Amino acid sequence: MDIFTQKKILMRGVLSLVLINICSISFFLWKDAGKEQPVQQLQDEHGAAPRVPYLGDKDRNTIKNDERRELAKILEHKLGLTPKQAEQIKDIRQSFFEKEKILEAIIRGERDSMNMEMFNKNTNEEHLKNLAHNVSENEYKMELLRIEQARQLKAVCTPKQLEKLNSLVIEIRDYFRPNNKPDRQPPSRE
Repeated sequence: MDIFTQKKILMRGVLSLVLINICSISFFLWKDAGKEQPVQQLQDEHGAAPRVPYLGDKDRNTIKNDERRELAKILEHKLGLTPKQAEQIKDIRQSFFEKEKILEAIIRGERDSMNMEMFNKNTNEEHLKNLAHNVSENEYKMELLRIEQARQLKAVCTPKQLEKLNSLVIEIRDYFRPNNKPDRQPPSRE
């Protein structure tokens, strides 16, 4: 067999392997994209709050997006929000999430810098303290954002809805605890 024939066979083999890989990857992506968790009823037999299925290995932003949608559904259902109120709350939460995302990235970057500085051979204590101060300032800004979000949410709700919201605050906090995620189920629209 001459060199040109060998090269032709080798190229065909490589091309066929590339095509098989592309098809395999496409198949698995298609298969994963089609997986949706079944929506279950709003309350279990004991009248407990809705739960959401464990979200597995999704990245943090996807989890937050899912959680924001879940919270909006819970609030809409439990508080009896009008469509206009639901839209206003969605806008408030979206705005908060965007600002929170920026601050979280800044805080994460500053903490990474702190870690690098702490374990550096020639640690600069003054620079380390400045980084720690910046982290605390940004965490303070995050808390101020939460306060502002709460003020805006309260402005959208009626007095009766505010009473219900006040009783839901602890339930919602517990709902989003990390150790609560495996048995959660999303609310359905009925």
